[in-house]
Amino acid sequence: VYFGFAGHYWYRFLDRRFPPSGRHFLLKKLLCEAAVGPPFAATVFFVVGRIESKPWRKSWEELRTNVVLLCLADWCFYIPLQSVNFLYLAPKYRILYVSSLVALVTGGASGLGRAVCRRLARNGASVVCLDLRQSEAEDSALGVQSVKGDVRREDD
Repeated sequence: VYFGFAGHYWYRFLDRRFPPSGRHFLLKKLLCEAAVGPPFAATVFFVVGRIESKPWRKSWEELRTNVVLLCLADWCFYIPLQSVNFLYLAPKYRILYVSSLVALVTGGASGLGRAVCRRLARNGASVVCLDLRQSEAEDSALGVQSVKGDVRREDD
């Protein structure tokens, strides 16, 4: 809900500030996305930590541990897909497109990833939840099962 509301105004701002004319409008929009994405994700990281009743210090340590992966995921996955959004989609479809990009949850064993996996499973979505730590991925799978989600083994 929050992203839909904030995203609407964010995209409206970008469209007014950088209209699709000239040679550099796409680059400017993507640079804005690259600059705003990681701080927004870090804020979400802390909010999810509070929802999970984690102390600030624990959330801070998790963020420090994962900040490079967070930035790489944003810049290597999200930014290239945003170019499709800005070049080919009408503004009224932008939020829908961005919302549909969530198909694969990496880091699903802790923090934001775990919360996203559970929420998607609770709402009946098919969830692909990945994590490098096998034992924590198994714990996350139990959490998905607890909300009646389907959990399959890697080799299935």
